[in-house]
Amino acid sequence: MPVASFMQRGRGEPECGQREKPLRISNAIYREIILRELTWTTQSGLIQQSAWYMNPDNSINMEKLLSDFRQFFRENADSWVTAAPYIALCWN
Repeated sequence: MPVASFMQRGRGEPECGQREKPLRISNAIYREIILRELTWTTQSGLIQQSAWYMNPDNSINMEKLLSDFRQFFRENADSWVTAAPYIALCWN
């Protein structure tokens, strides 16, 4: 089924490039899936370095992971606290 069939248009809207409001994907499931598919090339090229918090037996080193997260949070908390002040209560 073509992507356009999942898009919702208002009545009397002009064709693409001439409308005041952009097309909107009306089905929430397709809204996420279509965006994932459109960005897959970029996502697949991202490098995920997980080795820094993994033990030699491939288990997660929780002590290191949480310690590094706390350090990251201390360095970057200003933007987080502004967005959600209740988070700061957990880290004081």
